[in-house]
Amino acid sequence: MFILVNAPYIHSYQNWPNLKQFYTTFLIEELEKRGLKGLNQSIETIEIITPLDFFDKYRSNRGSIYGTSSNSVFSAFLRPRNKEKTFKNLYMVGGSTHPGGGIPLVIQSAFNAIELLSRFEKH
Repeated sequence: MFILVNAPYIHSYQNWPNLKQFYTTFLIEELEKRGLKGLNQSIETIEIITPLDFFDKYRSNRGSIYGTSSNSVFSAFLRPRNKEKTFKNLYMVGGSTHPGGGIPLVIQSAFNAIELLSRFEKH
Protein backbone atom coordinates (compact mmCIF):
# COMPACT_ATOMS: atom_id res chain seq x y z
CA MET A 1 0.00 0.00 0.00
CA PHE A 2 1.22 3.48 -0.84
CA ILE A 3 -0.23 6.45 1.01
CA LEU A 4 0.50 10.01 -0.06
CA VAL A 5 -0.44 12.66 2.46
CA ASN A 6 -0.31 16.31 1.47
CA ALA A 7 1.85 18.12 3.98
CA PRO A 8 2.69 21.78 4.38
CA TYR A 9 6.05 22.96 3.12
CA ILE A 10 8.86 23.56 5.60
CA HIS A 11 8.38 26.28 8.23
CA SER A 12 10.81 27.19 10.99
CA TYR A 13 8.33 26.23 13.74
CA GLN A 14 7.93 22.62 12.57
CA ASN A 15 9.72 19.72 14.19
CA TRP A 16 9.56 17.06 11.49
CA PRO A 17 11.11 14.21 13.54
CA ASN A 18 8.30 14.62 16.10
CA LEU A 19 5.62 15.31 13.50
CA LYS A 20 6.69 12.29 11.46
CA GLN A 21 6.17 9.86 14.34
CA PHE A 22 3.01 11.53 15.63
CA TYR A 23 1.34 11.74 12.24
CA THR A 24 2.33 8.20 11.22
CA THR A 25 0.65 6.81 14.33
CA PHE A 26 -2.37 9.08 13.85
CA LEU A 27 -2.78 8.12 10.20
CA ILE A 28 -2.55 4.37 10.81
CA GLU A 29 -5.06 4.58 13.67
CA GLU A 30 -7.41 6.69 11.54
CA LEU A 31 -7.24 4.26 8.62
CA GLU A 32 -7.97 1.35 10.96
CA LYS A 33 -11.02 3.23 12.34
CA ARG A 34 -12.23 3.74 8.77
CA GLY A 35 -12.16 0.06 7.87
CA LEU A 36 -8.56 -1.10 7.40
CA LYS A 37 -8.66 -3.36 10.46
CA GLY A 38 -5.30 -4.86 11.43
CA LEU A 39 -3.33 -2.43 9.28
CA ASN A 40 -0.75 -1.70 11.98
CA GLN A 41 -0.02 -5.41 12.54
CA SER A 42 0.23 -6.01 8.77
CA ILE A 43 2.99 -3.48 8.12
CA GLU A 44 6.25 -5.22 7.17
CA THR A 45 8.15 -2.20 5.85
CA ILE A 46 7.41 1.48 6.26
CA GLU A 47 9.15 4.44 4.70
CA ILE A 48 8.12 7.94 5.69
CA ILE A 49 9.30 10.92 3.67
CA THR A 50 8.70 14.36 5.09
CA PRO A 51 9.07 17.74 3.37
CA LEU A 52 12.43 18.05 5.14
CA ASP A 53 13.59 14.74 3.59
CA PHE A 54 12.30 15.87 0.21
CA PHE A 55 14.19 19.16 0.49
CA ASP A 56 17.41 17.42 1.58
CA LYS A 57 17.25 14.96 -1.33
CA TYR A 58 15.92 17.14 -4.17
CA ARG A 59 16.45 20.74 -2.97
CA SER A 60 12.83 21.45 -3.88
CA ASN A 61 11.27 24.74 -2.84
CA ARG A 62 10.84 24.40 0.96
CA GLY A 63 10.36 20.63 0.59
CA SER A 64 7.31 20.97 -1.65
CA ILE A 65 6.60 18.04 -3.97
CA TYR A 66 4.53 20.19 -6.35
CA GLY A 67 6.92 23.10 -6.78
CA THR A 68 6.23 26.71 -5.92
CA SER A 69 2.82 27.79 -4.67
CA SER A 70 0.14 28.41 -7.28
CA ASN A 71 -2.41 30.12 -5.08
CA SER A 72 -2.48 33.52 -6.74
CA VAL A 73 -4.01 34.65 -10.01
CA PHE A 74 -0.58 35.56 -11.37
CA SER A 75 1.40 32.53 -10.15
CA ALA A 76 1.43 30.82 -13.56
CA PHE A 77 3.01 33.93 -15.06
CA LEU A 78 5.64 34.20 -12.33
CA ARG A 79 7.10 30.73 -12.74
CA PRO A 80 10.54 30.49 -14.35
CA ARG A 81 10.35 29.84 -18.10
CA ASN A 82 11.65 26.62 -19.57
CA LYS A 83 14.53 28.44 -21.30
CA GLU A 84 16.78 30.56 -19.12
CA LYS A 85 17.70 33.75 -20.99
CA THR A 86 20.84 34.50 -18.98
CA PHE A 87 22.61 31.27 -19.95
CA LYS A 88 22.83 30.06 -23.54
CA ASN A 89 22.27 26.33 -22.91
CA LEU A 90 20.13 26.16 -19.77
CA TYR A 91 16.67 24.62 -20.04
CA MET A 92 14.50 23.97 -17.01
CA VAL A 93 11.86 21.32 -16.41
CA GLY A 94 9.76 20.50 -13.38
CA GLY A 95 6.96 21.51 -11.06
CA SER A 96 8.47 24.87 -10.17
CA THR A 97 8.86 25.91 -13.82
CA HIS A 98 6.28 26.80 -16.45
CA PRO A 99 3.53 25.52 -16.66
CA GLY A 100 3.46 24.20 -13.06
CA GLY A 101 3.26 21.25 -10.67
CA GLY A 102 1.68 17.84 -11.02
CA ILE A 103 2.61 15.03 -13.40
CA PRO A 104 0.75 16.29 -16.52
CA LEU A 105 2.18 19.80 -16.20
CA VAL A 106 5.71 18.54 -15.46
CA ILE A 107 5.52 16.37 -18.59
CA GLN A 108 4.33 19.42 -20.52
CA SER A 109 7.30 21.40 -19.22
CA ALA A 110 9.58 18.68 -20.59
CA PHE A 111 7.87 18.89 -24.00
CA ASN A 112 8.26 22.68 -23.88
CA ALA A 113 11.97 22.39 -23.14
CA ILE A 114 12.47 19.85 -25.93
CA GLU A 115 10.67 22.12 -28.39
CA LEU A 116 12.78 25.12 -27.34
CA LEU A 117 15.96 23.08 -27.57
CA SER A 118 15.07 21.82 -31.06
CA ARG A 119 14.49 25.44 -32.18
CA PHE A 120 17.90 26.40 -30.80
CA GLU A 121 19.64 23.53 -32.61
CA LYS A 122 18.13 24.61 -35.96
CA HIS A 123 19.82 28.03 -35.72
